[in-house]
Amino acid sequence: MNATQIINRTITAVFLWKKMEPGGLDQAQVYIELDHEITIGIPADFESVNIEMVPPEGAENLFADLSDISHYPLNSDITSIREGWREKRKQNTVFGRIRRFFKREEQSPKPSLSYKIEYSVNKPKFIKDQKIVDLLIPDNPFDGGFIVLENGCILFETPIAPHGIGAAGLSMYKNLEEFEKRYGSNYQSLIGHAT
Repeated sequence: MNATQIINRTITAVFLWKKMEPGGLDQAQVYIELDHEITIGIPADFESVNIEMVPPEGAENLFADLSDISHYPLNSDITSIREGWREKRKQNTVFGRIRRFFKREEQSPKPSLSYKIEYSVNKPKFIKDQKIVDLLIPDNPFDGGFIVLENGCILFETPIAPHGIGAAGLSMYKNLEEFEKRYGSNYQSLIGHAT
């Protein structure tokens, strides 16, 4: 299979293989399953051939759990970091230490309690069962290919990134305007390239 044959195919699964190296670089490889038949890597250019790949052992299916991601903010009564430091400084003064010594009270830490639940959207929801409508290739040869979906999302792969920032793997632009903020009009389209 070559890069031109991915147009009008449906994405049925996305697999992500990651290798994290503390203090070094994180590595990742993205594998996209099309029509429950074949698995490919993201093409680097229009002439890419033999883009079929087999995900290695340990590759994670990004569509395994598409539920929204929950976040639990803690301790709503702490209004600012400055107030917390101010209270801590009062306790560590000479008079604060003497007061604590004579009171002989147990200093127990304040429990961290969740006061609400917030949800953020799980972005692979935007990818599942979408058709590929185009392939964009920036003029910079090191950027690789960008897959355009029928809902306007643009997928790309970040194969390597510094450890701890979570940037290695599958990334996405929400629409073409977001993509063009980064690359301007310095790219070619497979649909425009084929004509």
